[in-house]
Amino acid sequence: MRPPSACPCRGGIPWQGVLLAVSLLTFWNPHPTAQLTIVPVPSDVAEGKDVLLLVHNVSENTVGYAWYRGQITDRSHLIVSYLKITHSGFQGPEFSGRETIHPNGSLLFMNVTKGDTGFYTLQTIDAYFWTEAATGEFRVHVSLLTFWNPHPTAPLSIELVPFDVAEGKDVLLLVHNVSENTVGYFWYRGQITNQNILIVSYSNLTHSATRGPAFSSRETIYPNGSLLFVNVTNGDTGFYTLQTTTANFQIETATGDPLDAFAGITGQSSLCCLHRKLPKPNITINNSQPMEGEDSLALTCEPEINYATYLWKINNQTIPDGDRLKLSYNNRTLILFNVTRNDTGPYDCSDPLTLNISWLVAQPSLRATNTEPHSVAMTCLSGDPGISITWIFNSQTLQLTDRMQLSPDHRTLSIDPVRQEDAGEYQCEVSNPASSSRSDRYRLAVICEWPPSHPVLPSNISLQRAIIWHQP
Repeated sequence: MRPPSACPCRGGIPWQGVLLAVSLLTFWNPHPTAQLTIVPVPSDVAEGKDVLLLVHNVSENTVGYAWYRGQITDRSHLIVSYLKITHSGFQGPEFSGRETIHPNGSLLFMNVTKGDTGFYTLQTIDAYFWTEAATGEFRVHVSLLTFWNPHPTAPLSIELVPFDVAEGKDVLLLVHNVSENTVGYFWYRGQITNQNILIVSYSNLTHSATRGPAFSSRETIYPNGSLLFVNVTNGDTGFYTLQTTTANFQIETATGDPLDAFAGITGQSSLCCLHRKLPKPNITINNSQPMEGEDSLALTCEPEINYATYLWKINNQTIPDGDRLKLSYNNRTLILFNVTRNDTGPYDCSDPLTLNISWLVAQPSLRATNTEPHSVAMTCLSGDPGISITWIFNSQTLQLTDRMQLSPDHRTLSIDPVRQEDAGEYQCEVSNPASSSRSDRYRLAVICEWPPSHPVLPSNISLQRAIIWHQP
């Protein structure tokens, strides 16, 4: 019997152009455009051992996988392909009989040799005929004493790949330090080896797997004893025990502990952490219009999740060290003391939140110029950014006429030509959401109009300069 959910691909129908997909194993959900990647487990393997080319970030609508020897997707280098629709595989020219492709696209190499060292490329295809490819590499060492290879007396142990897994994703319980004469593997749900909680077992003698009462159809056992969980749920959190049996009937066990890692007489435990899929976070704030130098702010990342890690960014940068920025004990709340205009956002723990800091504007000044006898330009001078400017005429909001024009930022008011009715007191007012301030009054006096409103003027009036202004 073959391993549950696995396709050994010892035969099948041909399939052209099927490519690889990856499984996502991160704690936080990756961006939807995360690239297909291949992780060799382990990346350095001793000759005669097994290596798994583990696929990550496979598109949900992937329908086929194809593995190639090398860095290009050439038909002559095809190892094996797999079509999810028909659950069938096809062996290529590079197939050696030691490769097993699984429904999630991962490829298991058994009994590797020095000649297996090199690059391997996976290509995937989806229902819309879009293809994606990724290349991985592993190295094979002749010596059994390479840095990764454990000492023969090292205890049986389990490694979680990844260490933290999100609900709905996959996790591999990778077995280390298996005795060379191991003939059987038994996986149990819990801390004891009871037949009632057996998940699956595998015999190296018959190369077959047997399902137990705790089997959920989401587990795949590999010939090296490792166990793959696909589409994990929160109910999968807990202890998992592996028991191995040798030809001499010696038994060794290793148990996964959800609280801590410890060394035991018969094995070594590992930490198994399963996390629910995180909802999209948002930011709440206790004051949407804070005043510079007066108010302090509390920005809180919602919702509150006990097992979540909260990360903050300001203007796409990590939060700098300082006395005015403090994080709560769980990093969920960011506190800004005595805000300044430099604290303006955006702030991120999810979608950006733009924080607008208000301050008291300074009094502006008004400058007037009269380069032509028939026109005048008045400019409002202010050093405050982000302000609105309003023009005041005789203590009332100025009503623009067809002879008046404002600059795009409203800082300059031009009148051309000037009429007698334009004479009076002018001010500019600057404001932000928190405050406003007016300039001192400037009085514009019109001596005579230009052009003259009457065709004949008294001979004693000069037209050299028709407009004057002064500040009282």
